[in-house]
Amino acid sequence: MVQAEHKGATKEKAIEALCTCLNIPPEKIAAFGDDFNDIGMLKLCGRGIAMQNAIAEVKQAASEICASNENDGVARWIEEQL
Repeated sequence: MVQAEHKGATKEKAIEALCTCLNIPPEKIAAFGDDFNDIGMLKLCGRGIAMQNAIAEVKQAASEICASNENDGVARWIEEQL
């Protein structure tokens, strides 16, 4: 069964709720995105990382760009950073 999306639900609100629960500031969070619904999240987090294949608006909102989804961009970024 598929549930309808709540109109006020956003990725950044979810991250804010998790940060509150875990007592972690958003500046300590890295987030990855590639489309319009990721822009707010990327701006909120300390490390907003756009995928190489992201739309132009996401790349502009991001603080970094990693390899594309097709090239294991998230995994490669994590390996390089950690």
